[in-house]
Amino acid sequence: MLAPRRAKYRKQFRNRMKGLATRGSNLAFGSFGLKS
Repeated sequence: MLAPRRAKYRKQFRNRMKGLATRGSNLAFGSFGLKS
């Protein structure tokens, strides 16, 4: 479950991290976002 999702959100997560700083990503991925 985490493997396929990681590849899909990995690109978006990178761009979002700059603007939202794990704010939106954290809510969407939860602890998963923190791990990446």
